Amino acid sequence: MTGVDGRRRFERWSLRLDPGEQRPTSAAEWAGAFVVIERGVLQVDCLAGGSRTFAAGDQLALGWLPLRTLRNVGDGEVRLSAVRRGPTPDQPFLHLTRTQGVASKR
Repeated sequence: MTGVDGRRRFERWSLRLDPGEQRPTSAAEWAGAFVVIERGVLQVDCLAGGSRTFAAGDQLALGWLPLRTLRNVGDGEVRLSAVRRGPTPDQPFLHLTRTQGVASKR
């Protein structure tokens, strides 16, 4: 989406995973994004070994998790939609950096 000045105000994208498919990922890839599971059953695996399963209609902030893998554990396709605020002169994208395990804005 763009504003009247022609600058992008939001970045929007989607992700699909076929049954059994998995995709390596990280928190940085999802920083500042609001994610909705539109279809399917998604398992989120974290770096410490824990995992959680989410289903269609669930809303996530994946950028706050120590992510390792997104995995389709259902019989059908998983479809995620994500949106985050785009860069503007006064509000650039949120960038996360890690310092001794603590996330901070840069």
